[in-house]
Formats: sequence, structure tokens, C-alpha cells
Amino acid sequence: MSGLAAGGAVQRLYESARLYVNFFQPSFMLASKQRNGARVLKSYYPPLTPYQQMLASDAVDATVKLRLREQFAALDPVALLNAIREVSQDLLARSNKESHAGASPPLPSVPRIRFSFSHSTPKINYQLSGQAPAAARGIPGVHFGTE
Repeated sequence: MSGLAAGGAVQRLYESARLYVNFFQPSFMLASKQRNGARVLKSYYPPLTPYQQMLASDAVDATVKLRLREQFAALDPVALLNAIREVSQDLLARSNKESHAGASPPLPSVPRIRFSFSHSTPKINYQLSGQAPAAARGIPGVHFGTE
């Protein structure tokens, strides 16, 4: 995938994902770890978004907190998720279009094999979606069936 359009799509994806994660996706922060022999007990703070962590911090200036509150008020989580989905689908379509442009013909389908083994009888069952491999036909105790 190349070109300015693809680069712009990646930038839009990053911007939407950054806003969604920082303002709407809570995460746990480790509060303490206590070792008891081989066992480690961990305790966590209640989950908060990075936005909520910034507002709760005393180290952040009041003007920064005000700008963050204004930015949060203007955001819509559903619109951000829709933007992430749309850009992701656009990137996937671009990728598929480019990969099929000079691609070789599709490979023939290979049979899928499902194995099952019964403990009561020493018999292996193969379920094939196509023809049984020639090398496996005629093996005693092996049964071939179709899906």
C-alpha cells in the first residue's frame, strides 16, 4: 500500500483511535504488588481513562484541564468508532485492491482434514472436504468420510 491517500487514511485512523482511547477507553493502573512466596498479589486502582487521570492529577495545570474538558465535550464516542471502522475498511479495500492487481491466479482448494480418535477403539477417523490423499488410502484402522 503506497501513496498519499493511504498515508492520509492511516493518519485519520490514528487520530480517531488516539481520541477514542484517551477519552473513552478506561484502563487499570497497578496500585501495588506483594510477593508471598511464588505467588504475587497485585492490586489495582479503579479503571480510569487517561483523560480522567489527567483531571485527577495535581501536577496538571488548570488551563490544560480546561482545554481537555472542552475537547471532551466536543467528542462523540459513537462517531469516533464509526470513523475508525470506515477508515479501517478503506485501508483494507486499498490493500486488497493492490494485492489483487498483479496477483497470480488463485491456488486450488486443498482438502481440509478433521481428526477424531476414540479411546475405546483403536481407529482414527478422518473427515475430508475433498478426495482422500492417495498415500493414506488403504491404511488399516483408518476410515475416510466426507464432511
